[in-house]
Amino acid sequence: MKSLIMREADERRGSLPVEYIGFLARYENANTQKVVNHNLKHFIFFLSANGYTLKNTDQHIVNLYLNALRKKELSNATYNLNVSNIKKFLEYQGLKGFEYKTEPTEAYGKARLVSESGFRNVIRYLEEKKNKAEKKHIKYLRDYILLNVLYLTGLRKNEVISLKHGDIKLEAGEYFYRARLKRGKEIKKQFPDHLLAGIAELKKAEGKGDGGYIFTSKYTAGKNRLSHRALNKILNTYYQKINNTAETVTVHSIRNLSGFKVFQITHDIIKTQNHLNHAHLNTTQIYLDKLQSKKIDYYSEMAGAMN
Repeated sequence: MKSLIMREADERRGSLPVEYIGFLARYENANTQKVVNHNLKHFIFFLSANGYTLKNTDQHIVNLYLNALRKKELSNATYNLNVSNIKKFLEYQGLKGFEYKTEPTEAYGKARLVSESGFRNVIRYLEEKKNKAEKKHIKYLRDYILLNVLYLTGLRKNEVISLKHGDIKLEAGEYFYRARLKRGKEIKKQFPDHLLAGIAELKKAEGKGDGGYIFTSKYTAGKNRLSHRALNKILNTYYQKINNTAETVTVHSIRNLSGFKVFQITHDIIKTQNHLNHAHLNTTQIYLDKLQSKKIDYYSEMAGAMN
């Protein structure tokens, strides 16, 4: 199967500069490629439509494009992501020194963070249902493993739903998983032991080989990986029902909770950085500062343990 950048090259050959394809090739994660590809195509076509080229791009042209972006009424986070992509692309071309005005963003937007007690309520509910339900046993099993993997590994949601059965392997008597992170970096970590039997049951029930996704759009015989929208719906359906609330929470906040718990238990920012797979320690510090700027008592419970 051709990668996104190869399909892009085939479909747009002659209309996009070689530099564009070369820059996009730096992003091996397919989802990241898709986002960067979308943002840069709009910028390239803006230049072309207005008679500009990459070579004569200057601060005035950058300002014109950023003003055009603002008129689209994008969220601050989406606007800032566009700015970041354009800045990196132009710097890749050797065009540096421009000013890029970003917009302020509130940590995690309007959506609420999952509370530890609320999340544990969901896990307990799914554990009971997977053990008792007959007709939907596999569905509850899938969701139980899914939310546990999000919490225990600290992986981003895209990294979790991209896991395949072949990514979990037995090495020297222990099971490890491999996951591809942002910018194509690959990590290897020990897989939570108590989820292995459930993973094997899912694989058998769905009749999959090692190349199949663990978390699919259908809990039996599904071929496509679970979508971001479906993942968000799964979490909020359980969270709202079980905790008797109408508030919407973000899937990413499970990762927030995971990182916060590691730091709360270990008091070690390096271990927290390794758990969250951050490339730079500064990112972890910013991450924790943002969480601390929210209500610290939101994640104050010490029940349970994370190793």
